[in-house]
Amino acid sequence: MSLLIGLDKRTGYLDCFTHASGKQARTPELERNLIAVLPAHSTNIGSTRMAEACGISYDILAWTSEWYVREETLRAANPAIIDYRQRLPLTTVFGVGTLSSSDGQRFPVRGKSISAREMVIHCGRVLSTYAHVTDQHATYGTKIIVATKREAHYVLDEMLVNATDLPVNEHATDTHG
Repeated sequence: MSLLIGLDKRTGYLDCFTHASGKQARTPELERNLIAVLPAHSTNIGSTRMAEACGISYDILAWTSEWYVREETLRAANPAIIDYRQRLPLTTVFGVGTLSSSDGQRFPVRGKSISAREMVIHCGRVLSTYAHVTDQHATYGTKIIVATKREAHYVLDEMLVNATDLPVNEHATDTHG
């Protein structure tokens, strides 16, 4: 958790998580709750197990998740972190940041999803995520797409509308992109 606190001090990414109603009042408790909710989602341990681990009630974590962690707030926080990372001296060890690539991954799903499709090769219903990554290993865009659609339609999406300061000059894909 202290890593996420330190990252916020350097980037201000927690400010991107605004209330769905637009209210801007921030409390230290809200920041604490967000710092618990984000790893609960990103590691798939969920709010129930995170509540047990951190001592914040499930109801508070669920409320914070419901009202603050949305696609638009996650999309706003990502560039703040990527742009900070881009300025770190160690980042250039991985590359200069001018090359990126994109590819899709298919994941099996249970239950209903408007994006999932039946695929015989995967033995069931799957959905695809399409991700854009720089040569410095920064993921600057991810989108859930219909698994049976060609990926080529999504190649330019994140390249043209991402909010980062990445200096991408070249982009690579596989044959589907």
